[in-house]
Amino acid sequence: MGNKITCSTKDPRVLSGELISMSSGRKYKPRSKESKNRTSIALKKAKHNPNKTVSLYKLDIKLEVLLYTEKYEEMLKDGWSSKCTPEYRTKISILANKNMSVESRKKAAQSISKSKMGVSTGPINTERRKSLRKYDGREYNKLYYNPITDTFKMLDPFDVTEDYILVFTKNNGSRKYDISGNYKLVNKKCPTPPGYYDIPPTNTILVLNTSMLTLSEIKEFDYDKNIHIKISVPNGDRIKLFRTDINKNIYYNKKLITKYGLPNNCIYH
Repeated sequence: MGNKITCSTKDPRVLSGELISMSSGRKYKPRSKESKNRTSIALKKAKHNPNKTVSLYKLDIKLEVLLYTEKYEEMLKDGWSSKCTPEYRTKISILANKNMSVESRKKAAQSISKSKMGVSTGPINTERRKSLRKYDGREYNKLYYNPITDTFKMLDPFDVTEDYILVFTKNNGSRKYDISGNYKLVNKKCPTPPGYYDIPPTNTILVLNTSMLTLSEIKEFDYDKNIHIKISVPNGDRIKLFRTDINKNIYYNKKLITKYGLPNNCIYH
């Protein structure tokens, strides 16, 4: 007795008279005009908050815009919608799952196919996979090496068989360099892929060209042991020369002068 509980007015205990409403029969004074005006003004201010923003959608794009502005009305006329579009939902769904493993993506795709078609569709096909990745924006093809045929091929991970080896790894690989000098780690079971080099193409070395008898800097992968000699200057047994082509003093190995003479683009300091 005397306890208060909250329940529906259609509750059987209320209908039977077991529970009695505390406000039943209570009389209220009519609200004054001033009170109604205060409430009306407060509601209008809340409704027309100048900083209130809403989301507008168009295909797979979502933008936040101020509600009570001309821009909002113009965007609605231009085809934007206040309701989330199917394209945007697809984009968010794929982006949310982009870090899933290959097996997880395959299972998710098969689950979607089952729910839409009501039957098991078996392995995901290429067209379905492309549809799922339409708004992802990622490149799924990766470089693989086939040791049986000794060939490289760009393949989708879904299509790879046991004959192929993934070329680029995140660790435990050997460094291979592209034409800009950037390197990637290559699986040690693979040879150097096309377009990559064992040494950075941007590296330069100082050599003596024995056919022209001149000193010059060349890219390391252009080094030809038949006509080039790498210049290494010891701490001792060296001489100071002046290179006329770059107007700079250099140290040079005395043994090379004894064998080949003074380079044509150098004079004694």
